[in-house]
Amino acid sequence: MRRPRTSGLTLIEMMVVLAVILIVAAAAGFGYASQRERQRLLGAAVDLHALVHSARQTALATGRQIVVMVFPDTVVGTSVGRLLVWEQDQDFDFFDDAAPTSFESFNPISTPPYAGGEVLATLELPAGITFGPPTGYGGTAPLPSPIPLESDCTFCLGADRRGAIAFDSAGTPTFHMGNGAGGVLNDDVFAFGVSLSLMSAEAREMKVLLVTAPTGGVQTLSFELPVAP
Repeated sequence: MRRPRTSGLTLIEMMVVLAVILIVAAAAGFGYASQRERQRLLGAAVDLHALVHSARQTALATGRQIVVMVFPDTVVGTSVGRLLVWEQDQDFDFFDDAAPTSFESFNPISTPPYAGGEVLATLELPAGITFGPPTGYGGTAPLPSPIPLESDCTFCLGADRRGAIAFDSAGTPTFHMGNGAGGVLNDDVFAFGVSLSLMSAEAREMKVLLVTAPTGGVQTLSFELPVAP
């Protein structure tokens, strides 16, 4: 007499099913986390683009010099990287060593009332989003660009890696690494403009902001992070 066959899963079959479920769940979780970081990077890039574009528009509207200061290594809470927009008063030189407030003496953390102008806006990068990679997109960008791409901030060359974009009343940018004539980056390397790169290591993606000269136009490009050799 045959025994009735019991239905259901054996222990081995259950273990196989459980393993498959765990693999699918892990893959879904990784995909969600990666997509979330891509959205965070996109949001930071949109904010950066808007900040620089708005600075130029303010310069055109007010007739005053508007300066976008970039501090890639400044830490504010869990954020690494800070930008500030400065509107200078008439007949004030923000890049003069003798000025009561100047670019080289500016404290990116403290924003009290300043002599010679005021801070119009600030931007901190969200946690997990940083300037980078340090070598930017290097020479392997998938499209030719006369604008340098070899650094996360091609004009941040000061002693503490600070740099500035100053828009005049016509919206024309000049690029600065410090005070005085020695701080103005006007040689052939920066004749076409500068770039700023944001990255998310988790999303393996980067956004590159280009500020063109002499027009002051702003453009954002998207790349996968370059693979280290």
